[in-house]
Formats: sequence, C-alpha cells, structure tokens
Amino acid sequence: MESYIDQSEALLKTFAKQIKLPIDFAYSASGERKEVKVSSLPINDILMDLGKNTISEYESIIKDAKTIFFNGPAGVFEKAETELGTRSILTAIAKSNAFSVLSGGDSIAAVNKYNLSDDISYISTGGGAMVRFLSGEELPVIKALKKSAKRFSANYSLIII
Repeated sequence: MESYIDQSEALLKTFAKQIKLPIDFAYSASGERKEVKVSSLPINDILMDLGKNTISEYESIIKDAKTIFFNGPAGVFEKAETELGTRSILTAIAKSNAFSVLSGGDSIAAVNKYNLSDDISYISTGGGAMVRFLSGEELPVIKALKKSAKRFSANYSLIII
C-alpha cells in the first residue's frame, strides 16, 4: 500500500499541471447534500461525491478534450443527494465532441441511468482491464493469443482485432 503512495507522489510531481485533483467534495448529512473544501478536511462524514467547484472545473476540461477515458463514477450516484458529480461529468462527456471511452460495470450502470450511452463513443465492461491496458500492462488474453500464434503459426492465421 505504501508503494502506491510513493508512486502517486512521484506522478503528482511529474505531472502537476496535467493532474487536476478535486478542490471540494460532497457528503450526505441527514439525507441532504453538504459540501466541504479540501482545505477543511478531514471531517467526520464520509465523502460521497465531488463538490460543485470541482465539477465545474472538470466540465471545462472535458469541453476542450479530444479524447476522454472514464472509469468509475465520481460519487455515489445511486443516491439523489450524491449523484451530481457522476451525472454532471457523464453529461459533459456525452455533449463533448471528444472520442469517449467508458469502462466498468458501475460506469455502465450510471451512463444507463442517465440515458447517455448513445452519446459515448465506446463502452467496455472491463474497467480493470481498461486501466491495466492504458497503463501499459499486457493483458492475459493478449499474452495467450501471442503464445498460441507462436505455437500454431504454421497451421493457422491469427488476427487480433
């Protein structure tokens, strides 16, 4: 776990201008949405969504993006008081002119809840696989196909699509 912290710190230093961390969050108190700035953390409540200022900043970034990868809801979209982040970000992606890739079961549930799937360029159920692929890790199925191609290449043609 500690190695992830070290890796995260290194990434944040290297890509400080490209990585936009949240500036505020939302939580639910007695069924009502409340917001808190990052500078006021920690609090005793569980953070459950992005705050409105972060949502606005992310919508602006999405508007100018050429390619978007979305993996995982921004908050607890199943509850009305904490769905704003997920709904807003997915709506911004759907309205953008960018090539958009959405992955993962929870992401699919959210995009379907808001009836936005027709406006997403590509949807994949493999959220974890997508993250590993984008991070440069060779996926097990690709390894197996390559191994099979070497073993049986004299008798078969293998096309990876």
